[in-house]
Amino acid sequence: MFPKNIFHFIFLVLLAILISSPFIYILDKYSKGNQKVLIFSIIFYTLFIAIYHIINRIKKNKTSYKFYPIDYKKLLFSVIMVWLLSVVILLPIRFYFFPIETSKLNISSILAGLLIAPIFEEILFRNILLKSLLQTYSSKKSIIISAFIFALIHVNLQQIILGLFIGLYFGFIFSKDFNIAVTIILHFFVNLFGFIGRLILIEFNNSMYLGLFFIINLIVTLTILFFLYSKVKHIFISNTTRK
Repeated sequence: MFPKNIFHFIFLVLLAILISSPFIYILDKYSKGNQKVLIFSIIFYTLFIAIYHIINRIKKNKTSYKFYPIDYKKLLFSVIMVWLLSVVILLPIRFYFFPIETSKLNISSILAGLLIAPIFEEILFRNILLKSLLQTYSSKKSIIISAFIFALIHVNLQQIILGLFIGLYFGFIFSKDFNIAVTIILHFFVNLFGFIGRLILIEFNNSMYLGLFFIINLIVTLTILFFLYSKVKHIFISNTTRK
């Protein structure tokens, strides 16, 4: 299946950028700001996936997307894990070490975060990149490489840090059964929790209650994970891929 390695993936990215670049001129005329970024992202991702399928069809390679079955216990555990990473752990880091974003959310950023990014980024980085890397490299190496590249596409340092952790966890989850629906749903929750965390920081900025919120949140989340893990640990241990 193409791409077989990271260089093939980079080739696909560059080709999709080249083909989609004329649309930048059109978008500059008829759209602006977040709306322009949203439309261009859809164009780029669509072209990337189309090129991927065309090349594999020419090479007579089979491509697939697995959306079911979904293990809902595993999904619930993973959603709470995502909450732990994005809100319980990284939200305090954002508060103490990074400036708080105060710009208002708009329709374009919400659509991009909750719909476009979860679907297209998971197809690119898990169903195409990670699945391709697993043909050549070990599971650990493939997950690390795909997570690193996934992190680098995010603009600022906060998102890169979160992207790396999320990329590693999503890669681990995806490598178990190649179910892209699970990571799409989890990606949706990552971005939803990101929006919620942003609102929390704006609402409680410089509040004495924010530190208390962080502590209580950590205790409650870890307690829930502790009781859930015994019910789902066999799922994470079984169906392992190449080591």
